[in-house]
Amino acid sequence: MKKRFSFTRNCMISIVKTKEQGYGVFTQEPIPSGASVLVVPQTDFISKENILKMPEINEWISGLEQLTDRQVIMMFYIYCKFSGEKNGVTDKYKSYVEKLSDRVLTCLGWDPESIEYKLLRGTGLDSAVEAKDLKLFHEFQSLGLDKIDCDQFAWADFIYWSRCMETPAGTVIVPMIDFCNHSLTPNAHWELENGSMHLITNHDLEQGEQITISYGEKSDNELLFLHGFALAQNTFLELSVSPPFIEYQMEEDEDGVQTRLVTFKSRLLQRLELERVIKIHAPVSLLPDKQWNPTCGLISDDTFLTLFVCMMTPQDGFILKMNPDIELEIHAQPVPIEKTRMIQTLQKHPLYNVLVLRIWSVLQQIVQYHLDLINETDDPEPSSLEIRYALICRNKQISLLNKAILLLEHLIETWAGLKDVQAYLQSTNC
Repeated sequence: MKKRFSFTRNCMISIVKTKEQGYGVFTQEPIPSGASVLVVPQTDFISKENILKMPEINEWISGLEQLTDRQVIMMFYIYCKFSGEKNGVTDKYKSYVEKLSDRVLTCLGWDPESIEYKLLRGTGLDSAVEAKDLKLFHEFQSLGLDKIDCDQFAWADFIYWSRCMETPAGTVIVPMIDFCNHSLTPNAHWELENGSMHLITNHDLEQGEQITISYGEKSDNELLFLHGFALAQNTFLELSVSPPFIEYQMEEDEDGVQTRLVTFKSRLLQRLELERVIKIHAPVSLLPDKQWNPTCGLISDDTFLTLFVCMMTPQDGFILKMNPDIELEIHAQPVPIEKTRMIQTLQKHPLYNVLVLRIWSVLQQIVQYHLDLINETDDPEPSSLEIRYALICRNKQISLLNKAILLLEHLIETWAGLKDVQAYLQSTNC
């Protein structure tokens, strides 16, 4: 029988190395449906609260003030993996930590000169990797860490994001359960009950069967970025890009006006509880399906509103002020900073359809730009697991983008033919 971890209960499982998925959780005996195959008490969760109760860790991170929950968990992993200390903490977690990968397994760990990395061009993952690398470097520098290096910091960030779970107890990592691999048809799930995490089977399992859970509905881009794999059978497609603030398309910002407007718009998005990201999905139809956001699933209602914020200009009657918090006026009338009220106000705006056409045109430019970038690189033979994962993401993005182009061409043609839009275009061309 495989050695069990000292901090688990009711263990009917073993942790086994798989061919493509790293380690996985496997049954050691037949298990019926609805059985709790593993119970991990909350006191054994890897969380900021529990870590700060460990004197060894507290001493090791002394002098580092106001660390976030994520940073404390990262420092715990770095301590256990690289510090070389031998004490109660490292002894308890030794067999667990030994099974963790020594390197970053996601596309964040790929060589920028490799074939697989070049295949990410245009998929959205290329810019995401660059932004993440820069963010991690600045974070590492700001913390002033002298006991570790930047590579160890990046490794701990990978461990955190590939294993963390959102629970009612907060964002934590649950040892043993974090070795469960993802499946589109999982045979188990987790539940938090009476302060413990239970791993419960969805149906009868045979001896030696791998126990899988769902990481949630995620695109292959997100799976590759956070967990280091992609699934050919995954039907959830998504391209994430930065908000296309119209100010970025204007001439040089000599007096800082455009920069201030982008800052104000970012604050407005925050007040509206909108993500500062544009998520594009494969449309389910090519026929506009409703008055507000008629994109057939290409973008969400929230993304549609985000794009309106991106397209607003003072020339269209939109005025943003900081007084001291963000305020919005449309044609000198204050607008409540609330999603529903703002949508209602936008729909009454005399240039509403002009703004919508502007959104379709910008989306078309974004989609075509990414499609052109992808097509600059030819498909190689899938000679490695990394290349195969990159090709899965790349080919699915091509499918998504081609469908998006067809819908956007139809939307542009429809909105450009509206009488109020034609009147506006004729007046601006005079």
